[in-house]
Formats: sequence, C-alpha cells, structure tokens
Amino acid sequence: MNTRLNYKHLRYFFEVARTGGVQAAADRLHVSAQAVSAQIRALEDQAGIALFDRQGRALVLTPAGRVALQYAERIFTLGDELSTALSDHPGELTMPLKVGVTDSIPKILAARLLLPLIQESPDRELVVHEGPLDDLLERLTVGKLRCILTDREPAALPAVSLESERVLRSPMQFVCTPAVRDQLTGAFPACLHRAPMVLWESSSNLTSGLYAWFRRQRVSPRIVARCVDSAFLKQLAAADLGVAPVPQHIVEETAAQLDLHALGDPIDVEVAVWMVQLGKQGGSRISVPQLSPS
Repeated sequence: MNTRLNYKHLRYFFEVARTGGVQAAADRLHVSAQAVSAQIRALEDQAGIALFDRQGRALVLTPAGRVALQYAERIFTLGDELSTALSDHPGELTMPLKVGVTDSIPKILAARLLLPLIQESPDRELVVHEGPLDDLLERLTVGKLRCILTDREPAALPAVSLESERVLRSPMQFVCTPAVRDQLTGAFPACLHRAPMVLWESSSNLTSGLYAWFRRQRVSPRIVARCVDSAFLKQLAAADLGVAPVPQHIVEETAAQLDLHALGDPIDVEVAVWMVQLGKQGGSRISVPQLSPS
C-alpha cells in the first residue's frame, strides 16, 4: 500500500459517503460522475481495500469505509477550522481548546475542572459545548472536540479508541430552601419520607443509586420533577419545589447562590466525573487535577 494519502481522492470519497451516491457527489463537486468514480477506485487501489459495497446503483460503506469516513470527517473539519482561523485572526492565531460537557454535570464542577486548562494557557481560547453524551461522543470522534467531561463512563465504540480518566468523586448531599425544610418532619434521613424531591431522569445511574439508598433508609420521597440539566434541577429546588441532591463539592456555592442549604450529612452515594479523550490516534493528552472537596 502507498502510504502517501491523496487528499483529492479522499475529498471525493468523503462527498460520496456524505451524499450517498456518485452523481450527488459529482453535483456538489462540479465534476462528472465518471471523474468521481475514477477517484474512488484510485483511493481503493491505493488503500488495497474496498471502501464501498456496490449494491445495484447504491453504494454502501464497508467496515473499512466507515473507519475512513471518521478520519475524513476529522481531517476536513480541521481544515475548515484552519481556514476560518487564518482569515479571522491573522497574526494572532492560537489553537482553541474545544471541550464537551454533558448536561447533567453541575456547571460549578465543570468550571472548576476546566479552570486549570485556562490558567495553563491563558492565550488559548476555550470553547465549551454542552449536550447529551452520545452527541458529544460523535463530535469527539470526528475531531470537533478534544475531550468530554461526563458523569457516565462511556462504553467502547467500534473502530474508535477512547481513554477515560476519572477526575472527580464526590458524595451526594441533599439541599433545600429554609421554606421547604420547615415543612419536613423529623430528623434526617427520616424527614425525607414523602418529602417533595427533584431528581434527574430515571435512566440516570445516579438516580438508581439514590433509589437504592432510599430503600436502605426505608424512606420514600415524593418525586415532583425530573430533570436532565443539573442547573435546572437546582433552580426548581430554589423555587421551593422540593429537596434536591447535589455533589458535596458544590454545597457551599449552592447555599451562597441559591439559598439552598444542606439537609443532613453527605450520603454513601457518589457522583463521578470522567474526562474522555480519543486514544493514541487522537494526539496529545489533556490532563486536569483531581478535585478535593471545598
């Protein structure tokens, strides 16, 4: 195999894979369908492996083709970003650090974890994308993100090497407003029985751990709302809707910002945050210090 990649061949392959057909790709590239087919054949000959299965008039990516598409997306995404950066910031160009943060991670925790990265390179622009883990992983695999902070360690992905490092462990602690606390009866944790409670969605691993803890304590809170976003969860609790669980790391800030105060001691249910990066093919590693309780 010739290891020198022809990027024109790769661009033609990329457009065929994206559009789903030779003619559609040819229209986008303003060339003939025959020229596109010839470039695809040349790339397959160079690689020594088929990238498409030809099923009638349709082209379907082979396993090798799917891997090639992932690399092509990363290559051309970075190329487009470089073109934009060169035109927007001539003479003062720095590589931005693009990080994904899942919705369920408290923003205070995410900020604490990311702060050392900013302090390490103050001239580098930090770009933070929030969203569901699956969406962020898709962006990571095509080079649109350098790393992800998530409260759920992702499963292995086909043809993609991921490295996960746990950067935070924090016990959970319940918080509520003084008005809600005045409505509760008894000492902690018995006061949680039938207490209004704001939780994450039921599919969350953390919610499953809390349910198990409720059973051990023989309490059954009354769930009044479920959230995906941790900030919205705290806002609902601050509106006197009910008790909410938060990581012990942010109890002091939660009290200062939202008048949500600790209800009882931390419990034996932990939240964890992982930093997820691409494996060896993903370039230099990013590291953040382990957080200690505030």
